[in-house]
Amino acid sequence: MRSVNYTTLMTTGSEVASNYSYQLQPRVDGDIVADTYEAQLYQKNFNLSGPVVISHERHEENSQSSSSVTSAADIAAELQMYFPSITDDVVEDVIKLYPASHNANAGYRVSDIRQGFDMTGKKLALTQALHNETRNSFVNLGEATHGTEQTYYWCSTYSTVPANGLTSSSSSSANVTVAVLSFFD
Repeated sequence: MRSVNYTTLMTTGSEVASNYSYQLQPRVDGDIVADTYEAQLYQKNFNLSGPVVISHERHEENSQSSSSVTSAADIAAELQMYFPSITDDVVEDVIKLYPASHNANAGYRVSDIRQGFDMTGKKLALTQALHNETRNSFVNLGEATHGTEQTYYWCSTYSTVPANGLTSSSSSSANVTVAVLSFFD
């Protein structure tokens, strides 16, 4: 694709988004950037042992109702678009996990489902790499827009502990180093 001119790329990107209701976004190819951070985690190319707090801001999906989705059947069709080999029983399970009563309409319901698999896609690699030694948090900073909903990974190699056990009122000091990694959606 490096040899394709910019106008052709823009036209193709617009047509894909329009015709298939799909976002076309660039991904690293291994030449300029080594790989996605998820791939690095799956390949065990990291030097962190955890624990880690995984946090995220409000996702843009939850502030937008998909106007083309008006029923559970539309939600099923949307899931089949994302996951072509998904079976009907799995679709039913997903729809049960996201009850209609939790959202104002079917459009917001499918947005909630999209957020669920988008967030999982970003956090599962780290959670598996650290053998489930992760904790989750949520930063509620108001309505998000594309690019503002970020995932943050908080990790520390040191901790503070009471000097005389858990019941002590005094504590020993420790040098605390916190690394914050931020990945844009």
